[in-house]
Formats: sequence, C-alpha cells, structure tokens
Amino acid sequence: MSSKETIEITKNFKTDKKILAEIETILKSIQKQFPFGDDKFHNILIATTEALINAIQHGNKFDPNKQVTLKITGNKELVQVVVQDEGEGFDPSTIPDPRSPDNILKERGRGIFLIRELSNSAQIITGKTGTTVIMNFYI
Repeated sequence: MSSKETIEITKNFKTDKKILAEIETILKSIQKQFPFGDDKFHNILIATTEALINAIQHGNKFDPNKQVTLKITGNKELVQVVVQDEGEGFDPSTIPDPRSPDNILKERGRGIFLIRELSNSAQIITGKTGTTVIMNFYI
C-alpha cells in the first residue's frame, strides 16, 4: 500500500475461535480513521471472519500448537486483509461451487465463495506450510 497515512494491525494467535470476537473492534478502528460505508464494513467483516474460520478449522484443524496470523492494512483507498495458517494447504480449485444444484442445500462450503464475492479481489496462496488468503477491499 502506498499511502503516508496507513494503519497496520497484525495479530498472531493460537488456533482458537476467540479471535473472532476481536475482528469487529479491529475493523471499526480502521473505519474510524478511514471512513467507509456500512456495506463495505460488513463485507470486510464477513469475508475476514470466513477466512479466519477456514484457517482455524480447515487449515490448522483446531490444533492449539499452531498459529493463525491476521494482518489488516488500511488507508483512504484500500483495506487489505491477510489471513495465514500453518496447515497442510489445499487446492482451491477443488472446492465445489455452492450454487450448483448438488450443493445448494448444504450447510457448509460457502466460505471461499463468500470471500471472493465480498472482496474486490482475493488471492489464495497455498502450500505444504500453510495457506495465505489476501483480500483487497477498495474504499
């Protein structure tokens, strides 16, 4: 991000869903400094929550010895959220489309779809040492 006025928040935490309670507060601090609408706020909140749940549950498999890293950078033009786990990685192309007739009634499997739909761009980098999800939200 290229702006003199940038806020960056990085949190490393053990695999635990308790971090989810902090996300709204973190995002509100960024929204306070770089005002953006409630719709954008909720898109960032939902996508970030989905990425963190995936990192905790699917990436780290609830292993308390593994960490998840959350990095949120914001300026007047862009909020970028990066979520990284220490899992074994996966092939994002193997995730079925939740809109297909076979999947439409399933209660799970919409996280990556939501991340891609709610962000302006999303990149998933995966390997044997973990998965990194990079989401960009233009203000």
